[in-house]
Amino acid sequence: MFFNLEAAFYVIYVLAGLMTIMSSIIIGIKVKKKRTHKKTEKVMQEHESYFKYVTQQLDAKESLHVPKAELTTFEKKVFQRELVERIERLSGAQREKLIQLCKDLGLIEFNLKRLKSGRHYVRLEAAYNLGAMRCAEAVPTLCKMLYKNKKDSTRFIIARSIAQTATSTGQVNDMIHYLAKDQENNYQLIVDIAQESDLDLHAPFISLLKEPNPELTKVGLFGLRDQPDSEMHSILRPHLNSNDYDIRMNAAKLMVASGGSSLQEMEQFMKFKDEEVRLFTAEWIGQTGVKKYQEVLELGVQDENKQVARKSAKSLSQLGDSGFRTLCKLAVSNLRNGTIAFEMIHEYLKESAAGYSTNRKVADYHRKLSIYETYFGKDQELIDAM
Repeated sequence: MFFNLEAAFYVIYVLAGLMTIMSSIIIGIKVKKKRTHKKTEKVMQEHESYFKYVTQQLDAKESLHVPKAELTTFEKKVFQRELVERIERLSGAQREKLIQLCKDLGLIEFNLKRLKSGRHYVRLEAAYNLGAMRCAEAVPTLCKMLYKNKKDSTRFIIARSIAQTATSTGQVNDMIHYLAKDQENNYQLIVDIAQESDLDLHAPFISLLKEPNPELTKVGLFGLRDQPDSEMHSILRPHLNSNDYDIRMNAAKLMVASGGSSLQEMEQFMKFKDEEVRLFTAEWIGQTGVKKYQEVLELGVQDENKQVARKSAKSLSQLGDSGFRTLCKLAVSNLRNGTIAFEMIHEYLKESAAGYSTNRKVADYHRKLSIYETYFGKDQELIDAM
């Protein structure tokens, strides 16, 4: 085999040249980054007293004054970074005060111009800042930007800004439909983005439950998770038979959490095919202390899933004397999971003995202990724990 030495040397020279160019570029980027960092620190030091003034005056009635000297473009960027960080952390009147300061500093106008830049990353940065500043004027441009954007993660940054700046629920609704149309199972992220809006999205989320697109249904269900309402039952009920796990699970959880389900409906939830729904049902009854659902927990203690059985037993112990007595009955019976019921009784009494600090808690403990002794006799271990 023959080698062309001239060609080989040529390749080596080309590669060496490319390595030199790449090294120069990397060094140049590092130098530029270091200079920018130094310039930023200098601006922050020069305006340290001003930022202290802003912090001190956030709760004052008077509006914030802008610096006496006009800011350079670089100073605007430094001010913007600092103020946007604060806006993202704050809410209410304090946030509104900082947003007004951004307007007075000309940062809204500054970013609206950058939104028309030919460079994508500049437009993206401007979109993020305008979202934080709640600039309603930017909504139409942001919507166009979203619809023309590539199907990558940056579209979620633009969508968040639309939610933050939207002046009507229709604008948020359109954004949700756009993000959900590809059915990529991003419904939790879409809900988090939509809830960046200051608007009441209860009605839009309910309307999504009637959509044929399952992704939109999931968005609606997940968006309503903190707003359960018994009036939604008629809309939710058909989703209980969905082939989609997320849809039927979240629909069932919403119905349970609404507190408006009948005893028969709650029993059906305790027999639901998905164990997460049975777990949620057991936990919800214990946390809310709704005693009319005590029979539902009796079913739960006998569940074939040990986790559901333990959760149901724990919730029964939280339903006062009647719940505790029922737990004792289950423990002495020959029904499934009697051992789990007995273990939870001991666990509850030991925790109560170790943690009581008021006369009311002491009285409650002694009543429970008396009920226990009725079924199991005296227990030296529990007496020692007390």
